[in-house]
Amino acid sequence: MHAFLIMVHNNSYVFFENLRLIDSPQADIYVHVDRKFKDFDYDRARELVKMSELNFIEDRVNVKWGAYSQILAELLLLKAASKKKEYDYFHLISGSDLLIKPVSNIVKICNESNGTIFLDSRKLDKKQDTKLYQRVAVSHVLVNYFGSRYKLASVFARLVDKIQTDFKFYFLKQDTVKRKNITPYFGANWFSLPNDAAKFLLDHRKEVRDIFSKRRNADELFVQTILGNEEAFKNRLSNPRRFIDWSAGLAHPKILTMADYERIMNSDAFFARKFDATVDKAVIDKITLGVMDKNYEGEV
Repeated sequence: MHAFLIMVHNNSYVFFENLRLIDSPQADIYVHVDRKFKDFDYDRARELVKMSELNFIEDRVNVKWGAYSQILAELLLLKAASKKKEYDYFHLISGSDLLIKPVSNIVKICNESNGTIFLDSRKLDKKQDTKLYQRVAVSHVLVNYFGSRYKLASVFARLVDKIQTDFKFYFLKQDTVKRKNITPYFGANWFSLPNDAAKFLLDHRKEVRDIFSKRRNADELFVQTILGNEEAFKNRLSNPRRFIDWSAGLAHPKILTMADYERIMNSDAFFARKFDATVDKAVIDKITLGVMDKNYEGEV
């Protein structure tokens, strides 16, 4: 049995379609709805899920971009699922993602992988990756304002943070990485973790808080770093099995369209992101139909 953990902040069309794709006797679903979002359609979600057990996180977090609240939401999902059942794997995705392989296919690949950790991860070099290294090396006290809806507040917070970061790092010589004697790793926050890796993360929540609270975009560091510093896990990291297109060179991945359909479906990924029905609803519908047809045919 696998647990699918979903972070949601709106009533997106792709999220509800994804519920239909995940719905399976082999999968349960756990959803964290951003506390800021007041009008989530819980009834619609429950109506769509027929075979999986659908669970909503009650103690919701106000998720702020780049802040520790993103890590808290992930840990709440992991904790809720781990307390409920002994799952073989935990898959973290967002409300903008689509499953692009049948659940039965994903379950088979994961369960036969000898505990592979599907996670994007690379070691950070202090000199070559200074900006990424600084995310965890020094505290970022204004990080909660980076994603403010007030543009002036966001710009001001980022500007002040840049000045403070360089001052702390170069002049005060602050370095949490050195002080904690850890090797930092970086990558996309989406993961597919076997049971032992998920439990290890939960057992080290205090260490996660000590190292990564008041850090910048640490959701792209904490799983990689905690697991990467443990001999039992660091050699089990592999292809994250996510189809994400960064070719536009922006801070966020490209919104996928029908032009990407063949590349998506011919990839070895479990999931693809990001989708937006206001940009291209047709590709969401075509993928949904294709995956559901494979489910119906019993493809593994």
